[in-house]
Amino acid sequence: MEHTKNLPHSNKTIEEFIQRITEFSQSGRKIPTNQELEQIASEVGISAEEISLAQKQSEANFLRAKGYCSLKHWDDAIIELQEGLAFNPYKLEMIHLLLDAYLGRWQENHKLEDEKEIRSRVKQCLEIQPNDEESLRKLQQLTKFIRNRQLMGFTIGTIGLLSMGTFIGLFALNNNSLNIFGQRNSEIEILENNLQQRIDLMIRTNESNINYLSTQIDEQKQINNQLQEKINELESQNSRLENENKVLSQNNRNLNQRLEIIEKELQEQQILTDESL
Repeated sequence: MEHTKNLPHSNKTIEEFIQRITEFSQSGRKIPTNQELEQIASEVGISAEEISLAQKQSEANFLRAKGYCSLKHWDDAIIELQEGLAFNPYKLEMIHLLLDAYLGRWQENHKLEDEKEIRSRVKQCLEIQPNDEESLRKLQQLTKFIRNRQLMGFTIGTIGLLSMGTFIGLFALNNNSLNIFGQRNSEIEILENNLQQRIDLMIRTNESNINYLSTQIDEQKQINNQLQEKINELESQNSRLENENKVLSQNNRNLNQRLEIIEKELQEQQILTDESL
């Protein structure tokens, strides 16, 4: 990776470290601790000073990735962010941008690998900050995109089947009309009725399937709403606990001040007692 060329070790050593950290993150395990980072660095031959320098350079990776994302160059942005996160794995803002890059690439290619990466990175965000709303919103975006794509694909496929069925039916009707030319009109009517019944059946089946998908989407919306309510509830509880903590801190300060006054009064009283004796 060309941006690591200012480090004392060769690019190959840095790339090996980044690859190890990336594999660690993709394995479904938790984000590596500082001790684990130092252990991996030691194994590939990178010193603590070089890690510190790389952590400073990760900010440059972040800024370059922002530029790539603005141009929708998702692959370049992902490479920059993977390199930056290898040396700064706890920076939520950088992981959020990586989620945006994976979402953008998924919308273009719809690859399962990107979907898995998004879910894995969301878990990492929640490990760093359990009430991280931004990562949950991006997971909700992915779910919405997937549902919409499934619905669109099913609808297009069904319309295609209907069109093909209609074409085949009309072709068969025309062919039969040529073959039975001169026969009674009632036989043609029977063919038309059979064709219409098949078309009606396909339409009813399509409507039933669309209704089912709509129900699934509504249920997912309810789940998302419940999740948002839970997030709001946790935020409210957190806010209440913070207020209570402030009150307790103030009470503790007041108590300490009172104890100091009492201690001072006792000292003065002792001095007066000693003088009287």
